[in-house]
Amino acid sequence: MEWPKRARTADWENGVLALDREKQFEVPKLTAEIMERLAGYTLVGFHVKGYPVTDELLAPFAGHKSMVNFGVENGALTDACFPFFSAMPKLRYLLLTGNAGIDGSGLSALQSCKLDLLALDHTGLDDAGLLRAASIPKLSHIWIDHTAVTYDGLLAVAGNNYIHPVAHVQFTKEQMEHFSQLQREKAKKPVQLDEQAASECRNVLSAFFAEMTEWERYMEQAGFEDAEAVPRLLAIWEKYVSEKSRLGYRPLALS
Repeated sequence: MEWPKRARTADWENGVLALDREKQFEVPKLTAEIMERLAGYTLVGFHVKGYPVTDELLAPFAGHKSMVNFGVENGALTDACFPFFSAMPKLRYLLLTGNAGIDGSGLSALQSCKLDLLALDHTGLDDAGLLRAASIPKLSHIWIDHTAVTYDGLLAVAGNNYIHPVAHVQFTKEQMEHFSQLQREKAKKPVQLDEQAASECRNVLSAFFAEMTEWERYMEQAGFEDAEAVPRLLAIWEKYVSEKSRLGYRPLALS
């Protein structure tokens, strides 16, 4: 086949590879060489349906910079595939329907992703895997039909009021409504204050105020030209102040 110079989408199904939905080629087998060639394009979408894609075949796509929508349905993937997706900065949709070797044990690799939708229906996803999925910060929808997820496992992620599990078969309509209601109730409940931690915070803040007050009193008597002025202040800085820049952070150049 004569490869085009560029392509934005690639879809494989029933032995046919379609690039940009227009150029079609007879490709009965997805080899490592073909996957490397496809990974070299600035693809935004890649989908394979009904081919035994293994974790190793996905290696060329690791850290793909432009990929938004990626799917391998009814393949031979396991949880070892997730690290390949973790470094895709633009990935939003991941469709892994029908990969029975996935149970969710590797979902922790996606913690830094901006993933919005994850399809894991018809896989071995279990309760622990669903809990890991619920900790993916931006994830809003996850397909869980025909998996090993139990209703107790579903209720265990109700504390995340942002996630929306999609289950038309796994659970009844009444069960899903109860889950949604539980999500709303948990969202309304105020977080319990850790009194011990709050007390420790107050003590640290009070100690900082006390040392700054002592330094100011010293400066009133010694003057800013005193040799101990800066060292004493820097000692307080080292003890109490974080160097990490944050929103609203003021640089040292400001008075």
